[in-house]
Amino acid sequence: MTGFFSIAQAQTTTRFSVPLKGVFDPATVDPLDFPVDVYSIEAPSPDGPSMRSELIRRKQAQGARFPRKPGTDVPPSVGSKTPTDSVHVIDGRLLFRQAGPITVYLSGSIPSDNTLALSKDGILATAYNSALVVQNAQTGADLFPNTFVGLGLIALEFATGQSNFFDPKLLYDPLRDRFILVFLRDNTPQRSLVIVAFSQTNDPSGAWNTYALPGDPLNDSIWTDYPALALSESELFITGNRVLPGQPWQTGFNGSLIWQIGLDEGYAGADSLDARLWSGVQHNGRFLRNLCPVQHGDLPNSEGIYLLSNRNFDAVNDTTFLVHLTGNRNDPTTQLTTEAWVADSAYGLAPNAKQSDSDTTNPASGFDTNDSRVLGAIQVGSEIQFVGNSIRFQTGRPGVYHGVLNLEERRLTARVLGHPRLELGYPNIAWTGSETCQPQSLIAFNTTSPTDFAGTAAIEYRNDRSYSALTPINTGFDLVDRQSGVSERWGDYFGIQRDFAHPGRVYTAGYHGLIGGNNGIYVAQLATTDTLLLEMDVSYNKVTAFCETRVDALATGGVPPYTYWFNGGNLGGQPYSTGFCAGDSVQITTVDASGCSTTRNLFIDYDSALPRPSVFPNPFNDRFSARFELSSGAEVEALLYDAQGRLIRSLVDRPLDAGTYEIGFHTTGLRAGSYVFLLRINGVDLLTESLVKPY
Repeated sequence: MTGFFSIAQAQTTTRFSVPLKGVFDPATVDPLDFPVDVYSIEAPSPDGPSMRSELIRRKQAQGARFPRKPGTDVPPSVGSKTPTDSVHVIDGRLLFRQAGPITVYLSGSIPSDNTLALSKDGILATAYNSALVVQNAQTGADLFPNTFVGLGLIALEFATGQSNFFDPKLLYDPLRDRFILVFLRDNTPQRSLVIVAFSQTNDPSGAWNTYALPGDPLNDSIWTDYPALALSESELFITGNRVLPGQPWQTGFNGSLIWQIGLDEGYAGADSLDARLWSGVQHNGRFLRNLCPVQHGDLPNSEGIYLLSNRNFDAVNDTTFLVHLTGNRNDPTTQLTTEAWVADSAYGLAPNAKQSDSDTTNPASGFDTNDSRVLGAIQVGSEIQFVGNSIRFQTGRPGVYHGVLNLEERRLTARVLGHPRLELGYPNIAWTGSETCQPQSLIAFNTTSPTDFAGTAAIEYRNDRSYSALTPINTGFDLVDRQSGVSERWGDYFGIQRDFAHPGRVYTAGYHGLIGGNNGIYVAQLATTDTLLLEMDVSYNKVTAFCETRVDALATGGVPPYTYWFNGGNLGGQPYSTGFCAGDSVQITTVDASGCSTTRNLFIDYDSALPRPSVFPNPFNDRFSARFELSSGAEVEALLYDAQGRLIRSLVDRPLDAGTYEIGFHTTGLRAGSYVFLLRINGVDLLTESLVKPY
């Protein structure tokens, strides 16, 4: 990172009480109602109708500045990994509904907006514009009678006239074993709502408590667009863009919203939700847009949240904005801060991706990549990883921007991932590690090319900070041709989640070209290959009575090089230490280059084949003796203490050659009681033994 700038902002915060509006229970719905779903073939365009034309103008300028160069793209930082050492696709399937003998693949409205959530018990919820599907993740068996439920049925309490429900987002809460579904109603200030549904149990095919946040909460004739979700330990965070109706993109955006909502109240179906709203989020007096809340890579373990934003319409930019809400909604000390972080690699406005019928000279032709906003982010330990659309500046083709923001080291590094043939877009990210010191994650995204039908693929970010080869997940059957004109919608987002019951596995929901010009939703289960668990074997050499034992450690896995500690002493890369005595306990710790550590405890036992240092007789009357062996010359001390630790006498204090020795001590002058005999060789305590003189 070349610099960062932190500002504590005085954004507006407001409290709301959001009443429970209804309970949606699929068991109470006539099965014949399930397949009925009325939706627009084109979901409302974000930021007003003129945004698309302005984006095309900017992409024309981008194309002139960075001309398209087919077949020359290479993934960065592949390192020593081979193409076969990559992501493993366990299984996958298209979402479909069986209508008698006919298989009907689910498509939904435009854009597809794929999202999913998976429970630890293997129940998979998938949503798209504009329906919800619940299945057994392993078998694909439907848990709704007719495969899907339209969002309009879930939000029936909020449907008025010709309501349009769109932009679904799903989350699974691994702490409470519940599901959350959020989506929008309508795109005018008078009708705009943010619908929030909480599953009552861990079965998302059961009942849901439904609430509606106002889409125009500040009552200034502005509607809410593009929700994004994340969880803290106790709260749900929902972000959205404020959009002025009928305005061009330059003036239509009017800031971002952040909602904080208590989770337990929502799951319990409380009469009202206590919600806190933050608005007017700015940096240096300029609104931040498309705030992406950062999800915990594993279990949520803190309050407050980080959020990310960028300059998503810029041709070239290296700045990402980090927003921090420091606590929960009831904490009076909670504040909102913003920081501008500068990366070592820039992102830029992504060009449209091409199909075989796309005009490579027309920036408006092909799959619409929208802009370069942050589309997914996770936090593991002190690192935040995030992804978004970008341009590969070397080739003028669309790629995936992957940033790694280290909060402790105050550093932001980034790369734009690409492929020699495929064009990439709409990425999302999930953590695949088993320890917080492991950065490994899986980045999945949509793919296409002039020779490949629309599908999905994945790249693994490894513990050694390299990237795996690209692994195709699915490839489509045909071109997509659903819209008039030269462009097709391809997003606006991609579904992905870590499998909390099986670390290292991930579920995805992405795009698929169907026969006849349609598109479907492809759900897949993936496994990563880069476990790299840090392990260590320890051993010691032959033990003698003299304190000369050597302890060796051998670390494997993890990310070399390794650093070693023996009983707290740092030996750097030296994997052994000497000078240990029989009877010693040794704690050995190794740390790899990624910060992962493992510790072993070792007890150095006596070798039964060798003479052990001994004191006899014990108890004693008028004399005791101590016998010991020296394998080489050494300084020898023999000391006698009373039970209170006071030195009674130094018996021996001089150098001795190698050999076997016996120390004899007449004790007629000692009173009855307890004593401690200490034998020290070269300053190291070899033997400490308690003695008793009974009379």
